[in-house]
Amino acid sequence: ALEGLYNLRKEKDEIVNVTEEFIRAEKKEIVEYRKLMRAAKTYYQGLFTLFLAAMIHDSEKHVEILEFLLKKLKAA
Repeated sequence: ALEGLYNLRKEKDEIVNVTEEFIRAEKKEIVEYRKLMRAAKTYYQGLFTLFLAAMIHDSEKHVEILEFLLKKLKAA
């Protein structure tokens, strides 16, 4: 179990809401990064595409972690 997760009381709803907001923000950024990738395909011999692909990967990892946390929060 995640330490302290089951002692949240009134803060739980706020933490769930903030976590959901972070998930939405990360997903929105993924969409924006993909748009930028298409537009910047040829810039600097593909360097921007590489940076944006890394940023997308990071955001996807963030979403996965946040969704895991959200699941645990809701179950607590």
